[in-house]
Amino acid sequence: MPVMTLYLELWDSTTNTILARVMDAEADQQPFAQPASRVTNTAAADTILKSWADELVGHLDAVHGKAKN
Repeated sequence: MPVMTLYLELWDSTTNTILARVMDAEADQQPFAQPASRVTNTAAADTILKSWADELVGHLDAVHGKAKN
């Protein structure tokens, strides 16, 4: 089962102050076992990266007062 960890730091370049730090581990959520390959690992990575990107967009939209879709 592929596992990925996101580690992200957001810095203020003017003051050199850290504004936020995020660490999140995610595993592939396949409902059944299958042999790992380049194709299955890439698909799992794409799914996990998309979920992180969607979550980031949701938080940025909330900061800017945009309604959820």
